[in-house]
Amino acid sequence: MEQRASLTTPLTRKFAKFSRLLLYVILTLASLTFAIGLGQGESWD
Repeated sequence: MEQRASLTTPLTRKFAKFSRLLLYVILTLASLTFAIGLGQGESWD
């Protein structure tokens, strides 16, 4: 069996960290937008 070594360079690690941070920011903004809409009496659908 041939095993592949995972290639993790400093750039790929930084990109992974940035993409994870971006995901959390987007999810937080979406949740806030949803909560504010519900707070103003909008229906959830």
